[in-house]
Amino acid sequence: MRSWVKQAEIDDGVRGGLTSEERKELAELHRNPAALVTNGGPWKGRDDLEIATRAWVSWLNEVRLHSELDDRTPAEFEDDYRHTSQPNAA
Repeated sequence: MRSWVKQAEIDDGVRGGLTSEERKELAELHRNPAALVTNGGPWKGRDDLEIATRAWVSWLNEVRLHSELDDRTPAEFEDDYRHTSQPNAA
């Protein structure tokens, strides 16, 4: 199976693995490993590092204020989008 088909299945939740967004964030960590220092490094092993990475990704996507989203969190932006773009159910 072609890699882009597999990645699409992962992104859609059909297949297990890193989503495209997680891959992008992991690449960002490789460019900026200092970001993980605030998550309790150094770590004893790969599991500790994975937990710290996931915590950082969670912070990046759910807590951090994004200037591109008018200084709101992605969750706030998505809630506003849902409320303004979907018609009220009658």
